Amino acid sequence: MKVSVVIPAKNESKNLPELLSRIRLVARRCKEIDEIIVADNNSTDRTPYIARKFGCRVVCEKRPGKGSALRAGFSAAKNDYIVMLDADLSHIPEDIPKMIALLKDPKVGLVQASRSLGGSEEYSFVRAIGNISLTAFANFMLGARMTDALNGFKAMRKEMTAGLSCSAFDIEIEILTNCLRLGYKVTEVPSQEKARANGTSNLGALKDGWRFARQIMKDSVRMKL
Repeated sequence: MKVSVVIPAKNESKNLPELLSRIRLVARRCKEIDEIIVADNNSTDRTPYIARKFGCRVVCEKRPGKGSALRAGFSAAKNDYIVMLDADLSHIPEDIPKMIALLKDPKVGLVQASRSLGGSEEYSFVRAIGNISLTAFANFMLGARMTDALNGFKAMRKEMTAGLSCSAFDIEIEILTNCLRLGYKVTEVPSQEKARANGTSNLGALKDGWRFARQIMKDSVRMKL
């Protein structure tokens, strides 16, 4: 089992050194980690340079959006298993081994890190209510059983990345839908979300909340076809 780690990044030069150092340490004991890909999305800082300095493959994606960067990274990944996490140090890379371990079950297609089970330093009241509501909506519309459908920290079979089209955060719903359509199980692990270390988030609670809801409705129709 070989795993590609895909990290979408835009202007994350202040966060990448610590993140990549920690992933390298994890990879020393988790031999399944075979490559690290940084999918750079029009950075104007030293993000690509730092990624290469740490021995990562760099994929440059000019189309805007986290989903666009992820799709480029997924396409470049050479392995059949993928871990995706954000570059802002909000996700805990030390949780990767337990996610990979669950993915060894042939019935499991997607392992989701759950903030509802692990806690979050980033949750405002609006974000917490939004995540709970959208996760419940996804469970109802898509037939899933999850506590956190929207976290960008996932481990999956590469099959889950086929045919993705979203360019923004709603790609996370597409991945979930692919897993369910292909008949795989979705499982979760508790994982705490840390506060972003440096920089500002590109996530807009209202704008992207609507994107998630729209994608859930769209994919619920796709599930029935």
